[in-house]
Amino acid sequence: MDSVSLDPKQTLVLDLEARCVAYRGGRLAAGLQGGARRQLLEGTWNATAVLLEAGERIEQTAARLPYGNGWV
Repeated sequence: MDSVSLDPKQTLVLDLEARCVAYRGGRLAAGLQGGARRQLLEGTWNATAVLLEAGERIEQTAARLPYGNGWV
C-alpha cells in the first residue's frame, strides 16, 4: 500500500499462476484460494453460468442421491 500511495501510476502485475504481485519495489506473495485462482485461470468465474451449463449432470447426480430422491 505504501508503494502505491507513493506512486499511484505504477504498474502492478498479478501473476495468478505464480501467486504473486509484482510492483515497483519488488514482488509479494498473493494469497488467493485455490478455487478462486482456478476459476480465474480457466475463465469459469461466473458460477451461475457454470451451474446452468452443468444442469443435466446436476439433475443426474441429484437423482442418484437418496436424500434427493424421496428418501425420508
